[in-house]
Amino acid sequence: MSIPQISFVIPLYNEAESLPVLVDRLNRFISSSELSYEVVLVDDGSSDQTEEILLQLAFSDARYQCVFL
Repeated sequence: MSIPQISFVIPLYNEAESLPVLVDRLNRFISSSELSYEVVLVDDGSSDQTEEILLQLAFSDARYQCVFL
């Protein structure tokens, strides 16, 4: 994997409902660009299903990294 040219760092807190929309929009944007990207999603102690969604995403797509606070 190459070094990303652009990094997004996005804080999240109880975003289980909106996270799929965010990921879909990011994927469409990333796919339309010739630059390489990484997305760092920071879970700030969510109490909903955000952590589980992030773990699935990180395991399925190497462009996504997760940090859990």
